[in-house]
Amino acid sequence: MLRITKYLLFAVALTPLITLNLPFGTIVWKLFYMRIVIELAVLFFCIHILRGGKIEFPWRHPIVILLGAYTLSLIVSAVGAFSPYRAVWGNLERGEGLITWFHYIAFFFLILIVWKKDDWFKMFRLSLLIGFVLMGYGALQYFEVTYFPPFRIAPSERAISLVGNAAFFATHLVFLLILASLVRLRAKKTGSKIWEYIAVGSMVSAIAVIFMTGTRGAMLGIGIGGVVALGYVFGVNIRKKEKNEKRKALAAGAILFLLGAGTLLFVATKEAPAWKIIPNVERVSSILSRGIKGTSAETRLIIWKMSYEAWKERPILGWGQENNLPAFTKHFNPRLDKGGETWFDRSHNNLIDIAVTQGLLGLIIYLSLMGAIVWFAIGRRKNELLEKGKPYILWGLVAYIIQNLFLFDQPLSYLYLIIFAGFLIASREAEVLRDRNSLMSYDLVKRGLAAGASVLAVYAIYAWNITPFLQIQRVEAAKKTPNQEEVLRLLEKGFRPYNFAQHDLRAHMVDHEYSFQPEIFTNPGFEELTSFLLESIQEARKKDPADSRMLIREIQVLTLQSQAKQELLSEVEKVASEGIRIAPTKPVFYRKLALAFANEGKYEKARDAAQKGIDLYSEAPQSNFQLGLVLAMGGASYHEEAVRAFKKLEELDPTLGFLKEDINNYLLVYAIWKDNTKIADIVWRVVSGGGGHEIQLSYFKTALGYFIQKEKKDEVMGIARKMSGMFPQHAEDLGVYIDLAEKGKWNILKKL
Repeated sequence: MLRITKYLLFAVALTPLITLNLPFGTIVWKLFYMRIVIELAVLFFCIHILRGGKIEFPWRHPIVILLGAYTLSLIVSAVGAFSPYRAVWGNLERGEGLITWFHYIAFFFLILIVWKKDDWFKMFRLSLLIGFVLMGYGALQYFEVTYFPPFRIAPSERAISLVGNAAFFATHLVFLLILASLVRLRAKKTGSKIWEYIAVGSMVSAIAVIFMTGTRGAMLGIGIGGVVALGYVFGVNIRKKEKNEKRKALAAGAILFLLGAGTLLFVATKEAPAWKIIPNVERVSSILSRGIKGTSAETRLIIWKMSYEAWKERPILGWGQENNLPAFTKHFNPRLDKGGETWFDRSHNNLIDIAVTQGLLGLIIYLSLMGAIVWFAIGRRKNELLEKGKPYILWGLVAYIIQNLFLFDQPLSYLYLIIFAGFLIASREAEVLRDRNSLMSYDLVKRGLAAGASVLAVYAIYAWNITPFLQIQRVEAAKKTPNQEEVLRLLEKGFRPYNFAQHDLRAHMVDHEYSFQPEIFTNPGFEELTSFLLESIQEARKKDPADSRMLIREIQVLTLQSQAKQELLSEVEKVASEGIRIAPTKPVFYRKLALAFANEGKYEKARDAAQKGIDLYSEAPQSNFQLGLVLAMGGASYHEEAVRAFKKLEELDPTLGFLKEDINNYLLVYAIWKDNTKIADIVWRVVSGGGGHEIQLSYFKTALGYFIQKEKKDEVMGIARKMSGMFPQHAEDLGVYIDLAEKGKWNILKKL
């Protein structure tokens, strides 16, 4: 049984490769796989204990104690969390929360008990081989290779590989650097040339692919980590008398000098074409040239300030694990909505995230834990491998810490941090304090805990992983089923029993129906289905109140249903008002409330509500659009005010890029006003701006006819080409229009 447990723990290394062509990104599928494998490992280990196996564990090691303290901090913060349910279970997209954290702890517990010295390096070598697959896939993506037999590859400007996120991939590569350095030193000691070459190849490839990911935090981390490592080599060896050590110091000093000179040269000549040979270098040079305005860096600064305000509200124990979203919502800075409606469930700074979710207590413990890991990695200890590997380990750890100042931990980084921490403990066996007189020494207690854990593991495999996976499949099937009764049958199975997947799963289904067939919410024939969907999101909101986006979905459904049942508009008012109470500085709820008032004919109230949304942040295009829309609904007496609001909208957003979902409503207003000139202008703004708006065919025809009458060649050809791509059934006829416009045959065109 112990051998099976060991190989199941090795199988965790396959986690980065796991991905499925289903919604919710790639993290959830990796989590399902990782958790099932760990649960199986726990099950077989418990069988081993029940059969008389022994446990020897370094209970008193500082890293173990601090990891236990950090776990306790998570539990305490969950008890007082804004949404305890989310703190315990997390959500479907990221799957974090206490339950997943307990899996990491179980993994840590097992690898320290089960793995022997060689097993750690087997895991490292397996990780490097898997890393080559990931790096190869990522490089093919970056170089836009779409087919590598027998695999189809989705090209990407930034390498994301099978990890699904460029920044997460970069963090994983940072850990591969550390593992590769250890494998290289081990291979050098044992005389294994093949693994020495593989390790060196992994290190070189990882650095190159990190740049292909375009992750600025990781790129900065690699740079700073390299400087720290070289500085360490220089400082340690410059004082030694041996010539070999002196040469190492001089070499490190020379490289540091060249790096410094190269950095100054890059800053001075950052726009030079020669630098473009470095993948994604423009992501760095653009900030140096134009500053952070309009970049993700500016957004991060705003989020960090919001997080500080949230932390001040709950400074000691925090908001609870996975409860950053309600903190974000309550302390929202409306400036973030300038580029459209935004929601963040992370601060994009690991230290700030921990401060917000676990408070000062959790942050102090985390910093102590990371300090202990660094100390045991580079402190003076009698371990030849770690002594020789200090510069490389220091390089990787600094890179990881720097990267996490702009990101946050996720399953892959948690896993490899746990593995590395375990290796540090296992590699210093002489210093490990093994408490043989602990509670686990009592056979009855040990067997009782093993029996309970084995039952829990079996239950967890089915209830926490297989069940939500099957629910996702049923909901996906429901999306493709035309029969209402069959859809309801599939959704009943997909939405029951309620578990951590339901919040996101129900939101996903409602979003799909609202986006692709909103008519079901207005058709009395689908009342049973739409009522079921509405009740499902209302239940999810009650179970987990952390995500106020559920209120928006409820408002959208109720607004559509109100076309047949006018009395539902008062319910829309209540829900929108609840949103304002929860998120007083989020403009979207004022926009929703304004539309509800306008639909009820309360135009003065509608104008006031929309204006409050603008007052929060006047530069948000969508808020100005909403003011214009509700005023336009008020008729002639509000016409001039509506026109002014729309004029302001177009000043803020000349290409109307932020009106993708509302573009047809904007065009409808001008169609009601019978202003074909403006309809043509709006359509051309969108087409010439390269927007992906789903403009209705009738508005395209109006714009095309207008520009034919005005004999505008570029506009006619541009709109006709856009229509050909969107409406292929009309492509042949539109080809005739393009040909005639190019030849200037306006008399013929005007007769068509």
